[in-house]
Amino acid sequence: MILPDHISEFNLETHLELLQTVISHLIANAIKFTLQGTITITLEILPSMVKISGSDSGIGIDQESQRMIFEKFKQVDGSSNRTYQGSGLGLSICHGILKLLGSEIHFESEVNKGTTCYFTLSVKEFAEQQV
Repeated sequence: MILPDHISEFNLETHLELLQTVISHLIANAIKFTLQGTITITLEILPSMVKISGSDSGIGIDQESQRMIFEKFKQVDGSSNRTYQGSGLGLSICHGILKLLGSEIHFESEVNKGTTCYFTLSVKEFAEQQV
């Protein structure tokens, strides 16, 4: 990993298992809704924080459905014969975990173009070590 010039090393203090759960749910959602195309997971190092995002080129989320995306047991396709199976809890779980970690999940989406979900976590920079 190449760090920006102003950061030589950093420390991310978080609950590893909870962070893994969030990332797993983001990847699972991207896979579920991308039958063909790309999925990208990115870690971007910013001043005093890291930004983690998951992007896909899948079906996207229409404007009407975007309001409920983090609600428990809600799905864009709520019909009994829906194409995409699941409980409707994945992004709701991510939302709750990230609140516990002092963050928030955000997303951008366009129908038939895909979705990007992202969040940030604070980091502490270490001073460069003297040899």
